[in-house]
Amino acid sequence: MSDPPATHFDLTAVGREFGLDQALYPVIEAAKKLGLSRARIYELIGDRTLECLHIGAKPLIPAPSIARLIAERREAARASRAATQKAPIRRSRGRP
Repeated sequence: MSDPPATHFDLTAVGREFGLDQALYPVIEAAKKLGLSRARIYELIGDRTLECLHIGAKPLIPAPSIARLIAERREAARASRAATQKAPIRRSRGRP
């Protein structure tokens, strides 16, 4: 059996941080965990950003998929902030 792909973030830790205490979440609960609408969750499922499993006719979102989305968005936000930070202004010592 192969190991899961290595990532730069710990999905288990992210899951604990956001209270992901079960393996699968119905769409409405996933929406609540992420602070999104049900419609947005279905969009994320449609563009394969979120994984979706069906048990019978019920769509369920795996907790690691939710944690991965949170971690990826958090990392993107950090990168965006780092890219937009201004460099400090340097002043010469001879002039005020």
